[in-house]
Amino acid sequence: MTMTIGFIGVGNMGRPMAALLVKAGHAVTVLDRDVALVRTVAAEIGAAVADGPVALAAASDVVFTML
Repeated sequence: MTMTIGFIGVGNMGRPMAALLVKAGHAVTVLDRDVALVRTVAAEIGAAVADGPVALAAASDVVFTML
């Protein structure tokens, strides 16, 4: 079963966790307070970038936070 997953916080711990979710076949949308970082990570792992927390939550079956 694949899910639509929101992931907030893609720093040292969140990036590899989000990447594993993408690799497992889930549609992952990421968000971070560092806009440059989140765009780089999304491009590297194949995730989408959310416009904000409300949009991320509305588009996700489940949301993970790594803060």
